[in-house]
Amino acid sequence: MPKLFTRLVWIIALFPLFALADDEAFGPAEPEREDLAFGAPGNAFPWATSEKQGAGTAYDRGSKVWFTIARGIVTEVFYPRIDWAQTRDTQIVITDGKSLFWEEQYHLNHEVKRKPGAPFYTVINREPNGRFTIEKEIWSDPDSNTLIQKIRIRNFTEGLKFYLVHKPAARNSLFGDSAYAMPLVAGEKDNWHSVRATIPFRKTSVGYLGHSDGYADLTKNHQLTRLFHRATDGNVAMVAELETPRQPSIVDFTLFTAFGETKEAADESYSTVVNLDTDRSKERFFSQWGDYLSGLDLPIRPGDSARRKALAEGSALVIKSSEDKTYPGSIIASMSNPWGEKSVEVGPSADPNNNPSYHVVWPRDLYHTGMGLMAIGDKATARSIFFRLREMQFKAGSGDWHFGPRRHSREGSFAQNYWVDSRPVYWGYQGDQTGMPVILSYRLWKAGIITADEAWEVVGPGGAFLYAMGPWTQNERWEETYGISPNTAAYVISGLSVASELAFAVGKSELAATWLKTADAWAMKPNDNIDTWTFTTKGRIGAPFGNGKYYLRLAGNEVDKGTGNSIWDAIWDPNKDSWIKLANFTGEEAFRRETEVVDHGFLALVRLGVRAAKSPKVLDSLPEIDAMLKTETPKGPGWHRYRFDGYGEEKRGRLWPLLTGERLHFELELGREIDLEKATSDFENFANPQGLFSEQVWDDGPLAGVQNGSACPLTWSHSEYLEWLRSRYDGRVFEELASVKAKYAQ
Repeated sequence: MPKLFTRLVWIIALFPLFALADDEAFGPAEPEREDLAFGAPGNAFPWATSEKQGAGTAYDRGSKVWFTIARGIVTEVFYPRIDWAQTRDTQIVITDGKSLFWEEQYHLNHEVKRKPGAPFYTVINREPNGRFTIEKEIWSDPDSNTLIQKIRIRNFTEGLKFYLVHKPAARNSLFGDSAYAMPLVAGEKDNWHSVRATIPFRKTSVGYLGHSDGYADLTKNHQLTRLFHRATDGNVAMVAELETPRQPSIVDFTLFTAFGETKEAADESYSTVVNLDTDRSKERFFSQWGDYLSGLDLPIRPGDSARRKALAEGSALVIKSSEDKTYPGSIIASMSNPWGEKSVEVGPSADPNNNPSYHVVWPRDLYHTGMGLMAIGDKATARSIFFRLREMQFKAGSGDWHFGPRRHSREGSFAQNYWVDSRPVYWGYQGDQTGMPVILSYRLWKAGIITADEAWEVVGPGGAFLYAMGPWTQNERWEETYGISPNTAAYVISGLSVASELAFAVGKSELAATWLKTADAWAMKPNDNIDTWTFTTKGRIGAPFGNGKYYLRLAGNEVDKGTGNSIWDAIWDPNKDSWIKLANFTGEEAFRRETEVVDHGFLALVRLGVRAAKSPKVLDSLPEIDAMLKTETPKGPGWHRYRFDGYGEEKRGRLWPLLTGERLHFELELGREIDLEKATSDFENFANPQGLFSEQVWDDGPLAGVQNGSACPLTWSHSEYLEWLRSRYDGRVFEELASVKAKYAQ
């Protein structure tokens, strides 16, 4: 009895000391580490949101890491090519171990800014009730394949735990990955990455998504109850509890995501940067981008706003950051997956080679980015684009295009789009995507950036193909249907016309004369030209919107309504009012009458010089176009792609900011009295707070004019903005072809 009493006295006396100890000491027992996680291969899952707030890379080619930011966290990271995603997202999850749970991207308020002079981003994520903030600086090291996040956690609340949650997506696929917890490393085949920090990890675990991963454990239990060493060949996730105090405190650390070709190389990459002088890395990051920017001629006028200057600089950075570093000149459409997390979930059978999304190369987008870069004086990258197009162009022996009675060798033409190494992804044929490379090559020659002989390497076979195939296309610029399109024809006619000019210059006079005669006929031959083929005088869109006379989106895209089969050899008669079939719809909803469907594309005829802005047919088309496609938003006016567009949320296409830029170019050429300053500001209002232009913005509701879930940033949109600034600065349409305008638009 006395011994028991003595023990109780000691326990009571020591209790306050135990109470002051770390809560780990008398909390739940430390779970024993298990080897292989359960639940393989993991649940299907979508990609991250495309509503990006940032995108960038180091300028130096020694770094082959690209990053994106959305909702205040790092989303897709690309390595060693810009078309090859390696991660889905990286975020911090916060719990009190009992009932409170915050997920950084969904539960915090985000403030994301790009610092002037580089694609360098600062982030502040705030808990709405002031319990904590997470601050970050994000960039990629110029001298290694490493993403750097300098993080400061300001914790104002007792008892909080901070966990790092990382979702690998090696080799452009959410499945097929293997992950290991000690150290944290993940990947597959020849693409691996290590995730490490300059503060210790209390606990680490890996698992299969939705079953044994740490994120699932935290959402259910608010702490890690099971720890696994490895999860192989599946949809895996990684988690690490950060070594942070349980009481209010400020913790600074650096998070490195280091990439390599093997598991060992990825971890070795970390060991080389763990002692990295991050201040020096940041300095070099800014210095290299500063050198690039200092060599540009941004078309900014005295008195232009600070926002305009930032948007111009940011647009240049977006375009240049979207270029691959192994294959110079390969500039992708976007570092995003449109409607990423709202898209179909990706399962284990998904083919990584069939996941191009928008991080591949379109010849059309290369043309526009090349034009945007020329507008700001980046001749070197524009020259690289030419050589990339030369590599992509189909050569002899590449097979035939075969569309009903239309059959022709592919030589001289281009595929719909490509991986950065010039392998075709989608094999559709777009006439504009052959005319555009021809035109860009011609422009580069005229600007003295390439020689006539170099230009001829693309223009020669390209011109021959355009002459043989004609202005018909399997896909118009929206890549959805076939026929004769004013937009496509504008680039085909202009392409063949300038090809003839270059042919004369390189001594091929007979060929040049043939091409010129053909281009002239397509443009101007009485009763058999682009107007004859695509301008209706009996359109269904009449009073009160207009007079029923306007350019169609397409003619000759007739289908058999009973079977839905294409009629490839349909007559190009814009007054026939045939049944056509729209993309993105099924059943009866897909069928419309030809003259019901209009788009903005005919304005290319004016931009290039095939038609004058004051042409009666152009002016006749404006009322119907605006009535069907224009929407006023609080941000400014916007335009839809075409009537009945189904590419967007809920099968409804929204407003495209780049179309506002196209309309501004038309208004400049027309010379109508409009406030160009306000119109430019309206265009700029469609950029998000970080200065990124998306593919589409909302057309109604409280978010009208605001970025939606479409691709962002879109290099085409940024290029259109830079071209517009140059046109506004010079007082003439930058895309205009003087020789074409002199012949056809007088």
